[in-house]
Amino acid sequence: MKSVALFIPFILTSAFAIGFQEIYSRNVGSSCPLYRDVTIDYRTAIYEFATETYKDVATRSLYHFIFSPLSVWIMLAAVAEGADPYTKQQLFRLLRLPNDPCVRLKYYQLATSRYLPGDDVSIVSTRSLVVDQSVVVNPHWHDFVSKNNLIDVVSVPFRYDPEGSLNAIRYLSSVSSLSNLDLSGNSVFVDVMDYNGLWSTAFSDAIIQRSSFYDFLGQKIGSVDMMKVTRPAKMAYLASINAKVLDLPVGVDNRYRMLFALILDSNDLAAKIQMIRSTVVIEYMSYSRESYIPIDIAIPRFKMTSEINVRQILENLGVNNLWTDPTVTG
Repeated sequence: MKSVALFIPFILTSAFAIGFQEIYSRNVGSSCPLYRDVTIDYRTAIYEFATETYKDVATRSLYHFIFSPLSVWIMLAAVAEGADPYTKQQLFRLLRLPNDPCVRLKYYQLATSRYLPGDDVSIVSTRSLVVDQSVVVNPHWHDFVSKNNLIDVVSVPFRYDPEGSLNAIRYLSSVSSLSNLDLSGNSVFVDVMDYNGLWSTAFSDAIIQRSSFYDFLGQKIGSVDMMKVTRPAKMAYLASINAKVLDLPVGVDNRYRMLFALILDSNDLAAKIQMIRSTVVIEYMSYSRESYIPIDIAIPRFKMTSEINVRQILENLGVNNLWTDPTVTG
């Protein structure tokens, strides 16, 4: 499964990092005086950003999409560290980032350590700022975001070779069709999250059967390969959206989890999605329980790719100055 998020277009120029040396001089591995556990605060920030953006993406994608809010959150955090004070505070509010630079560094450490390599499941997150060769990126900002694994900076000839620049973006995103990409600015953000996990590896004991597939109204719309397996799993009932949730662990040591929600009272998916709050994750973790007996599970095999213009979503959420901010790289 692949998710591609594009931020397009905006204008960058070089600038001086006045007032930002306090955080630019540090990286995730350096000493920073922080004497409390900020994990819960970090999770709250991520959950709130995820649910807020999820609703907008769902509506624009007709409720069939893949979206990596964590990866987009990391990329926007990198931008916020170099933006002018007004845009910076706009992004801080959206991302729920604190003003304390040491707390932010801890947030970044937690965020960038979520993707763990493995032989059975691979999640690759690629975050790139593609700039025209004429743009001189602030070296202090560039050094900070690189050391902390927030974003890569790639230089291409937007002005002199638009087609070659587009090919470079295709290469970064591994997407061949970028017909809607606007290159009128001098910079583009590209965020790619690629999930690869074979059913045969993650569910080696599964039986594959061709089965009918139905829409929300119960009408048959085709056939799919259903992966059928019987195994213990976690389940929960979420009163906030009146849904049952099935939790399937995936990967070595169960380090990833697949959550499936079954709405019990309505086929109005749009209404249910708008009801989701950031607390739904905490609700699930509080009420999920391991099943006493193995459960019969059937999941369709599928391949999905999504391309999402995140700029439209962010503008909907009140982030408007970013696209013409001349100090966005510090």
